[in-house]
Amino acid sequence: MLGNGAKTKAAISGAELRPSTEGQGATKLSDNDGDGYTLARTQKTQEEARRLRRQNAESEGTYVLASEVTLQTQKLIAQEIAEFESVLRDGARKIADDLGVDFKSARAILIDQWRSHRARRAEALTKRAASGSMTDAEKAADI
Repeated sequence: MLGNGAKTKAAISGAELRPSTEGQGATKLSDNDGDGYTLARTQKTQEEARRLRRQNAESEGTYVLASEVTLQTQKLIAQEIAEFESVLRDGARKIADDLGVDFKSARAILIDQWRSHRARRAEALTKRAASGSMTDAEKAADI
């Protein structure tokens, strides 16, 4: 209100809401009305504040990027699977030595069982992940 001195108050009190025939009978603020600009500026400021809160939370370690978590999880799971497959190979060797059976046959049986188990677990976890929803804390964070 200090921008144009006393004339600003007079200009604000003289502003009118004029009906518009555009937009299927909706009313439209006049083109020289500052409310649209103020609303857009407020929305931009709120979005910027939300972005800065998210960045601060990321730098503090409160939030992490989902893509980074996914990448790290995939690496860890791949390492664990490789380790377990090594255990299966060693187990097949032990079975072959102790029971006098063919190593390749024992290994094939163990690997087939392992793959069957992995397929069942992957399907179950995919269904479980698809049904997940945001927690109240996630909804409240509004990021």
